[in-house]
Amino acid sequence: MKVVLLIDEWAHRKFGGLTQVQRILLNIAEWQGPASPSLLIYEKTDLTSKVVNYLKGETEPVLILKTSLLLSRKALPRLIESLSVLPQELTDRSWEGLFQIFDQCVSEKPDENSNDGVFWDVMNQDSDLSTLKKRLFNSLRKPTDGLVSRYLNRPISLFISRFLVDCPMTPNQYTVVVFLLSPLFFLILSTGTWWGFVLGTVLFHLANVLDGCDGEIARLKFLNSKLGEKADTVVDQVCNHLFVLALGIGLSRQPGLTETAAAFYLWEGILSTSLMLLMVLALAKIARQEDGKYNFSDFGKTFTEELQGRTMVKKGIFFLTQLLRRDTYAFLFIFFPLFGKPEWVLHFLCLGVLAYIIILTVKVVNGKRTFEEAALTDS
Repeated sequence: MKVVLLIDEWAHRKFGGLTQVQRILLNIAEWQGPASPSLLIYEKTDLTSKVVNYLKGETEPVLILKTSLLLSRKALPRLIESLSVLPQELTDRSWEGLFQIFDQCVSEKPDENSNDGVFWDVMNQDSDLSTLKKRLFNSLRKPTDGLVSRYLNRPISLFISRFLVDCPMTPNQYTVVVFLLSPLFFLILSTGTWWGFVLGTVLFHLANVLDGCDGEIARLKFLNSKLGEKADTVVDQVCNHLFVLALGIGLSRQPGLTETAAAFYLWEGILSTSLMLLMVLALAKIARQEDGKYNFSDFGKTFTEELQGRTMVKKGIFFLTQLLRRDTYAFLFIFFPLFGKPEWVLHFLCLGVLAYIIILTVKVVNGKRTFEEAALTDS
């Protein structure tokens, strides 16, 4: 498909770390992949003759864009149906004529209340910028966000990303910055003091909030990479495991404990960390076996949907999986130390992870049973 990109006065305006020309060209490249389209970029000078020559003999639909169009990621494929026109329909190939055709094509907007993050709009005046910039950043929200992430963590991380997106640092470098918080909260939690538990859980929650910034900036600036996704996952898991282990160490160092109580908390921390590692490995294996259908974000939802006819069991398991989401427990755990009950954090994690492993085991056993039944039926 041939593309006509009309350069207007918005071409070099910058939003979310990219100029309008850069954002549109990156959207086109992402849409087409390696098979780049035949692209011609026009300014007003001598436009008519250039368009005529460019489209000479063309029979396939042509995509007409202009640089006042603000696109979210993944919006172009949905927009193509309304933006592409047949060459014979371009009776007026003047600058004004092409602009008029473009405005007619984009007049129908996607639903603003949709949670898929896809939107497009046209910037006509400076008063539009604040609203459209807000919509661009809101398109970075994920439908898999939990309640705490949706209403607390994501608004904070989006606010921070607005300032970071124009900095020269890469998303992977931001991931490293978040990782550097882990030894800090590890040392603070390990002190075993009231302030240590409170400040350590607050820093752990802060790391969880800031963890959203690297992905938001990567999506805004088209800097997603497999390395970045793997690094982000590894950092998340290292932070989680260090938090649990540090909690066990800190609880064992509390003043006035008997040797038995201190040893109990230390081994509970080691056991919880080991169980978490086992859970992560099991989830990774399930995802690999089922071609990525299950992941750390949607496993609870997917699994509970499979428990047909067991309403109370569904609700119970789904509630448990939501509590074991990092955004939820990182926030809730701040309150236990505040009220002098830091050991409840470790108890909850230990029991919750153990229950989650049981759920995983049931899932795997049921999956194998279904596979064997299908094999017997086929034979």
